[in-house]
Amino acid sequence: MKPSHRRTAKLFMRRTAATCAGAKARPHVARPHSGTRKVSDDEGKNRSAYRLIKALVTSGELRAGARLDPEKLREIADASLTTTYNALRGLLIERLIEGSPASGFHMPALTEAGIRGRYAWTCDIAIQSVRCAAPAIDDGRTHPSPVDGDQASDPIQTAERLFAGIAALPEIFEYQLAMAQANDRLRPLRRYEGVLLNGVETELSMLERLFRLRDADGLATALARYRDRRLPLAGELLRRLGGEPASRFA
Repeated sequence: MKPSHRRTAKLFMRRTAATCAGAKARPHVARPHSGTRKVSDDEGKNRSAYRLIKALVTSGELRAGARLDPEKLREIADASLTTTYNALRGLLIERLIEGSPASGFHMPALTEAGIRGRYAWTCDIAIQSVRCAAPAIDDGRTHPSPVDGDQASDPIQTAERLFAGIAALPEIFEYQLAMAQANDRLRPLRRYEGVLLNGVETELSMLERLFRLRDADGLATALARYRDRRLPLAGELLRRLGGEPASRFA
């Protein structure tokens, strides 16, 4: 190769190497993929349908044992039939409904013993949480604040936030998970407490006061009273939740 050709080749190689190095130095910028956007949209629709159907089955509007028609639920949730079935499967796992995709879904059957069991279990979780966290409560290592002032006017939401806050005291996730499920299963029953019991809001205010004061013994005693006031209501609650469903849900 002639010297002039060698110089030209070397110059070309240096320029090529510099170009490649510059290309490697530039960071790769990922562009949004249409498939990613579709997955995100689908997840949003699934969550929305799940929330709407869950709100319905925990509202207390449906009688015990009522059949859940996926087609009507699809219209209520403004979702596809597949999305509706996905939501129903999730609620089935949480024991908020019963059945299967093959045999159909329906509201859980209720008995007086079952209603008493829901109240007893919810309060047992709360009392055990208080006892488990008692050393930290007594030492002032917990600073509970479960209820937001602007939302405390709704007794159901107040009770759910209060009991969730109590279950969070021991900082053990299993207590919090068990309470979240118990609150969901108790929500249809709590809807009628204000009708059947006097002083529900005062009772909740007292429980929260004991919670904020970190009075472990007083809170456990008050939770037992809360439970015992509701156990005799099982028969009347069963009667109210066993009424005929609204026609649009039949």
